[in-house]
Amino acid sequence: MNQRHHSESRSVSDVMEEDHRRLDGIFNQMVSLVESGDPSGGDREFQRFRSSLENHIHVEEDLLFPPLTERVPGAIGPVRVMRTEHLQILGII
Repeated sequence: MNQRHHSESRSVSDVMEEDHRRLDGIFNQMVSLVESGDPSGGDREFQRFRSSLENHIHVEEDLLFPPLTERVPGAIGPVRVMRTEHLQILGII
């Protein structure tokens, strides 16, 4: 994830949404490269996407989900769904 320093305080949700947009950008760049006839460029972007996505999932699984499920009533169900989605995603990439 970005190591940008901002003077204003940002919520965890804002940081995660920013990272989702960054991942979307990498994915779209990968698709554009492949569609424009640059499969090796697409492969480089795919490797970057996979590494970034794995890091993003790690942050959610190891840093976000534990305190979320401890402190937020009702979070266990949505977290369980996201963990299942993460396993599916990791199985695909």
